[in-house]
Amino acid sequence: MEPIQVRPKQHSPRWQGPDAKGALPAAEPLRSWLLETGSLTARIRHSGDRFALELLGEGVEPANPDDLRLLGSSDRSLHVRRVRLSGHGTQLVFACTLVPLQTLARHRWLANLGDQPLGDALASQAEISRTDF
Repeated sequence: MEPIQVRPKQHSPRWQGPDAKGALPAAEPLRSWLLETGSLTARIRHSGDRFALELLGEGVEPANPDDLRLLGSSDRSLHVRRVRLSGHGTQLVFACTLVPLQTLARHRWLANLGDQPLGDALASQAEISRTDF
């Protein structure tokens, strides 16, 4: 008898703009972090010492159709990188980066970040500029 492989159900994200009712908490300190338009890595670093990035996992995974739609990709798989950012010894951000394989083929450096923050790597690439989501 072959083992049964159970894959967790993937839920579709319900993205809302910051002006949607109930989209953001009322507490101003938390709101300012969620509305940050610059680099979260830089903001954590500037808030004090002991910034740390922990690489939780990285590799190619089957793609969720909703993610593909948001990314404008037709790939069946994505390069996925999961990290945790900490400051002052406190875990602050869990981040999951999804990179279409077509993009990865043009920008191989994205698969070799290790414990380097993505924001730092992107800022060092002259041909890349940040746009709104």
